[in-house]
Amino acid sequence: MVPLAINRGELEQLIDNAGLGSRSRQKLLTALEGPREQPKARGRKSKGHGAPAPDRRPVPTI
Repeated sequence: MVPLAINRGELEQLIDNAGLGSRSRQKLLTALEGPREQPKARGRKSKGHGAPAPDRRPVPTI
């Protein structure tokens, strides 16, 4: 597929002329920008909540 040479202003004008709603217009623009780079995860990783479940029930002492 040949890349399309068009600047952002022209692209927005075309989208405006198509009469799309603002939400679909935004989705179309973000889709055309291409994939985003995912930021590197920094800091501590999240851990589970609370204490681990006990292996068995405690035996009652009499």
